[in-house]
Amino acid sequence: MDLYYYPTSPPCLSVVLLTRELGLTPNLKVIDISAAEHMESEYRELSIQHTVPCLDDSGFVLSESRAILIYLVETYGRSTSLYPSNTKHRATVRQMLFFDQGTIYQRIYDYYIEPVFFSSTPLDENKLKKLEDGMEVLDLMLEKRKWAAGSDRTIADFALFSTVSVAKTFGFDFEKYTNIMEWHSKVQSSMEAYQDLYQAPLETVGELFQNKLADING
Repeated sequence: MDLYYYPTSPPCLSVVLLTRELGLTPNLKVIDISAAEHMESEYRELSIQHTVPCLDDSGFVLSESRAILIYLVETYGRSTSLYPSNTKHRATVRQMLFFDQGTIYQRIYDYYIEPVFFSSTPLDENKLKKLEDGMEVLDLMLEKRKWAAGSDRTIADFALFSTVSVAKTFGFDFEKYTNIMEWHSKVQSSMEAYQDLYQAPLETVGELFQNKLADING
């Protein structure tokens, strides 16, 4: 099993964390998107979307991190708790995965990642407001839930944890989102692989972000 990834990418990190949770040891192959390696012809032959992460499991190739999370837990999971068999519970997990992708991660990308890492433009306060609105919704969702999708930890926690962690690293103010912070701390404590797989990449991308933002702001 080969996993093509970029070490500081939130979607990639969620997949890497899940592989450790499942006891898998994929061959980790770095695709440096900052050097446009994802656009090279050899990689594009593998990944039509030319994105990371991309999983090659003995010839079965799959892109999109949340699809990869589902595939891994359905194929290699020892129990159903990470992706429950009950259709209603499973639907809630998918809801949170889609909410992460289409709202929280997208708004973090729009406010932080695209302007700083790709277009070198100042941060937009209007985009910050949209991100804050999304975080407010997530905070309300977590008010009566132990985990992201209910009473059990699922792959939705892996996806959202990676996204929220990067927002935290970039300096998003979570002071008023107490439910998110309580949940985030609980998820981090539940992941034995956090320290050796996650902490260093987060520190790296956080430092890079601050340096680039300082250059943009003069």
